[in-house]
Amino acid sequence: MKTTLASLSLIAQVATFACGCGAHVESPANAASLGEPLTFAFRSLDEKPADAESYRGRPLVLSFFSTGDLSSQAQTNFLVVMAGHDAGKVGYLLVALEPASQRELIEIYRQTLRVPFAVAIADDRTLAGESKFGPIPHLPTVIVLDGAGKLVKRFDGHVATSQELRSVLRELK
Repeated sequence: MKTTLASLSLIAQVATFACGCGAHVESPANAASLGEPLTFAFRSLDEKPADAESYRGRPLVLSFFSTGDLSSQAQTNFLVVMAGHDAGKVGYLLVALEPASQRELIEIYRQTLRVPFAVAIADDRTLAGESKFGPIPHLPTVIVLDGAGKLVKRFDGHVATSQELRSVLRELK
């Protein structure tokens, strides 16, 4: 079955309605501010780079997800399609907000959704809301960094569509 952007948009709308997260949610108070550099180093499932330095020089779309969240799945589908069109010009990274004991389930999620870029597991500080990402109470949460690693945009509890993300990424060029 071929997935189109129109069908992904419909999935995102249904997922947003189903989780009740259609309204925009403000970023947490202790999270990094716009323009602030973010450093991080996560452990990826397949040893692909999952740290801030590996993405320097190009924008990064980082998505926090949970394997059991329908909205996260819709977000992941958008990012997989986008990554297929970006040919390395934009970095993509998924970070599971689940304990490391769920590694096998996260790997099944990655394989099922055919994610071609790094998938990592959040560290204890991120899971506790103590990192520069702040608490992440709503899923999915998508963060866009510029080529210098500075925070450009944050979508909390909102499926960021390809159009929304492309609009942000265009402003970085």
